Amino acid sequence: MRLLLPLVALCCYWSLTAQHLPVEAILQEGNLTEIMRFDTATLAPHQYFVALKYASRQPLNLPDHESWRGARLLRIDLVYTDFPKGNRRRQQALNRQRLLELERRMPGRLRHDTESWGFIRQTNCRTEAEARALPHGFLLTYSDKDELPDFTDAAQLVQLTEGDSTIFHALGRNASWHKMMVVTDLTGSMSPYTAQLLLWFMLAENTGKVEHIVFFNDGDDKPDAEKIIGKTGGIYHTQTKSFEAIAELANRVVERGTGGDEPENNLEALLYGLKICPECEEIIMIADNWATPRDMVLINQVNKPVRIILCGIDNGINPAYLNLARSTGGSVHTIEDDLDNLINLNEGQEMKIGREIFVIRRGKFELLKKI
Repeated sequence: MRLLLPLVALCCYWSLTAQHLPVEAILQEGNLTEIMRFDTATLAPHQYFVALKYASRQPLNLPDHESWRGARLLRIDLVYTDFPKGNRRRQQALNRQRLLELERRMPGRLRHDTESWGFIRQTNCRTEAEARALPHGFLLTYSDKDELPDFTDAAQLVQLTEGDSTIFHALGRNASWHKMMVVTDLTGSMSPYTAQLLLWFMLAENTGKVEHIVFFNDGDDKPDAEKIIGKTGGIYHTQTKSFEAIAELANRVVERGTGGDEPENNLEALLYGLKICPECEEIIMIADNWATPRDMVLINQVNKPVRIILCGIDNGINPAYLNLARSTGGSVHTIEDDLDNLINLNEGQEMKIGREIFVIRRGKFELLKKI
């Protein structure tokens, strides 16, 4: 009975209701701050300094995954020296190499918008010896660690959904979907969308539409260096129609998989679901727009159309998901739109989605421009 009031609130609410950034954009648009000297002793508890040697791109240390479990990386500032002065081209080239190396060592960080990046230029050096004595590296600023949600608490589910209704709208517009297999990202940032799915599932008329649910968390806290394409793990499955059992499984999945890098094992989870339910008619993926699948190389193994409900598109759509849908003959669904027939677009054809225009080049979606 404790579920009744939240469900009434949900029904009332329902009735009313990066992509990748090129390194060049970060170099050109990242905020620049000039100081005499950066002092690593002044780091706040939620900051971490990745040290570099003078004139080097190789990081000497990287943040320990377990120490930052449950926290989100909010900002990255590159600390460097203004030496030799007046040689901007050389410094830009080195900074470019450093950004690329950080992306290689911590995959996915360059998807942040340019406002999340900055440069701290130190000026207190007249000689190379003085420049070498200054600290160099990346200042990482994290959020406070998130408290894990309790998906069994219906009141908390309603609270989590405040401010967003992507899942409600996408599933509501497509009420004809049935015999569904739902494959959903259950890393920390996706909690509001998981809450929407669970509340939607609680409504009596929706219970029979879902045959299988597959949750994935990108490896159960496995260190990033050990994540192998197709064998990353952290995939959980249930066929129950019981809300309580599904919610308890969701709690277990998110507890075991918070943190890590941003790319995730979407295709591995999708293929797992297709194996256990080849008879499922609608394959629904609930995906984090900011987390590009790490395993897109597996796309040719997907033998059914995938309908992708894309979450978190405020700053634009990640073309990786448009390409996943197009390659499988599927579709993409946002809070406002159902993007069908993507496979029928021809080479060179343009498509406007929100405030972006995409073009088909070499058979794939590419961002043409923002409007």
